[in-house]
Amino acid sequence: DFPIQKERAIKDGRELLLIKKSADLLWKGFLHVRKHLKVGITELELAQIFEFYSKKNGAEALSFEPIIAFGAHAALPHYRCGSRKLKKGDVVLLDFGVVLNGYSSDMTRTLFFGEVPKKIQELNDVVQKTHQEVLKHIRPGIEVAELDHIARKVMGKKEKHFLHSLGHGIGLDVHEYPLISKKTEKVKLEAGMVITIEPGLYLPGIGGVRHEDMIVVTKTGYQNLFKVS
Repeated sequence: DFPIQKERAIKDGRELLLIKKSADLLWKGFLHVRKHLKVGITELELAQIFEFYSKKNGAEALSFEPIIAFGAHAALPHYRCGSRKLKKGDVVLLDFGVVLNGYSSDMTRTLFFGEVPKKIQELNDVVQKTHQEVLKHIRPGIEVAELDHIARKVMGKKEKHFLHSLGHGIGLDVHEYPLISKKTEKVKLEAGMVITIEPGLYLPGIGGVRHEDMIVVTKTGYQNLFKVS
């Protein structure tokens, strides 16, 4: 199965176009959900708004069950939506994806609903810096383990709050080869790969921050399939 995984990791022009379309729909879904953030709405209601919008606009399915986490729930990287209501001062973590024309997309954004705890603001600064620094190094030939090393270096002492891999391949499945991790040895990025980069930091009982983009590895560097904001 492994050689097939490696072969599938390199996308052709047609596949890249379909993946971009999936990412575009996801971005629109994110903007739609963001408009619905208001005091009293529940995590589950937001997830339903996202699903309804995505399917109405052509998605065959969601690529995974959305992770929509308010406040302290954002400290749990693989949280499942619940009945918690949004209140002022909450951090809002949105991690979701759609399947369009058979191709998956995946994105995470962390929003501040009012004035969030200072510790969360500090985490956000580190996550954003980490994300930007990793992107600067994306090009064919770099080892994925090196990307993980770069991320951890930027995180410094806060690295102990990084609880998952830095990213993964994406295409027909939401998680594909390669895993962007320090454990993935000797695997190098190649032009045509589509990967996610998703540094995250989490403080139990307080909240967490994750920022995830979908990145196409090009011959000379990379293309980000999402807007920066």
